[in-house]
Amino acid sequence: MRIRRAVPALLLVSVLGLAACTEDSPPQSPTTPTGVATEPTGPPTNPDGPDFEPKPDEDETTEPAEPTETEGEGTEGFDAETKQTDGFPELTDTELLPTEVRIARQDGFDRVVVEFTGEGTLGYRAQYADEAVEPGSGNPITVPGDHLLEVIITGTRIPNEGEDFAERGDVPANDATVVQGANFFPPYEGQSQLVIGTNGEAPFRVQELSDPTRLVIDVAHD
Repeated sequence: MRIRRAVPALLLVSVLGLAACTEDSPPQSPTTPTGVATEPTGPPTNPDGPDFEPKPDEDETTEPAEPTETEGEGTEGFDAETKQTDGFPELTDTELLPTEVRIARQDGFDRVVVEFTGEGTLGYRAQYADEAVEPGSGNPITVPGDHLLEVIITGTRIPNEGEDFAERGDVPANDATVVQGANFFPPYEGQSQLVIGTNGEAPFRVQELSDPTRLVIDVAHD
């Protein structure tokens, strides 16, 4: 009988001792069992490497590109013959204001651009000439180069007060090779004049581009 009573008493002492140890010990943080996956704490890594850039979604749309000076490229339409619009030199009700004249080299040709503001349709005649004179005064126009390519533009107007416009004067050739320079005369009695100096009577073409309105004269390198 005594042996059976001693066993519960011993168990009671053991339980009380464990309870005392639990109250004196600080709480322990749970540990992650071995082999259990954990969530990443840093930014995700790219499996294709740091320099990989994913291709855009095929359904994704982009805004249309702004017009550039490379519009109208190609090799068609070049020759040294006179070029003009139907009905030239009849004046129209168009009132386009020249705002800028510039020259730049393109692949296979030099490009001269006259840019306009306003609405309407241009008229023009472009041809090689022995000489060119200023409207009104009749004074000769001189430009670099040994040939003159004269362009008369109709349907242009004089600027109103405060408007920006292309002023009278020389236009630098920049990096052009056949075009050596140009001289621009602003609107006079509904016409503007552009005289381009070239090395040789090189083939050329004339084009009209839009947004904004531009008259483009390309002079071939060969």
